[in-house]
Amino acid sequence: MPHWVSSADMAKQLCCSTYTLLKLRRQDRSPFIEGVHFRWIGLSDQGTLSWQKEATDIAFSAFRRIQPEQVETYSKASTTQNRN
Repeated sequence: MPHWVSSADMAKQLCCSTYTLLKLRRQDRSPFIEGVHFRWIGLSDQGTLSWQKEATDIAFSAFRRIQPEQVETYSKASTTQNRN
């Protein structure tokens, strides 16, 4: 039987902040899948998240981070502007 824990407890298990865990869940490249790694408690979309401890730990540990060179930043276009 899977063991489900709160976001705060899951973040503690992963040695990160709750903010980081929840932000990572919302990213396009998230290692977490709804129904596998987390689930919503309650009937509304305002419910609380619950995390499957073992599966989330494995997904987080296996997740490949983006190389800094691949992160899109602001354009290197000229910053000089014509002010009239």
